Amino acid sequence: MKNTVDKIIHSDIPHFLPEVRESHLNLMRHIIGYLATSPIPTLNIDNLAKTWSVGKLTVYNLLAVMEDTSLIQIIRHEGLKKGKSKGGKIFFADPSLYAAFHGQLGNIREAYFCMQMRKLGLTPECPKDDSQYDFKAGNKTFEIGGRSKKAKQADFVIRDDIDMPSGRVIPLWYLEFLKL
Repeated sequence: MKNTVDKIIHSDIPHFLPEVRESHLNLMRHIIGYLATSPIPTLNIDNLAKTWSVGKLTVYNLLAVMEDTSLIQIIRHEGLKKGKSKGGKIFFADPSLYAAFHGQLGNIREAYFCMQMRKLGLTPECPKDDSQYDFKAGNKTFEIGGRSKKAKQADFVIRDDIDMPSGRVIPLWYLEFLKL
């Protein structure tokens, strides 16, 4: 899995972004490492630009090409369209990458939820204030978590570590069976 990530960064991305430099490739590897282990899947663009001596536009362009090559998925805030944005949360496009990097369980759950929503043709979005729910997809809101996760004000709770649905509580693994 790590070799696949390296191939995407070092072979595929330069094809889509010819002006990419070695320092940009290293920055993307840093982003992958950070996202793999961070409990909060977001980036500070100003900090990255300053630390890596690149412009903010360069960071946004690198994130866009990482998303275009299906390395990451950027979950934008409600109502924002695709564009130069770090989004509300950033996950690996393939949640199984978290296992290769020993990632956070909460990020695995949320990345899996977002991947499944996209398979359904829905665009998951983050609220500006996550005190009511974690994601919105279509016209429904969702809270994602483990066995004891509460609904807050979400329409549905998606829980890991449960076997059967109950009312508005759906097991995470059920998402694989949803079809349009």
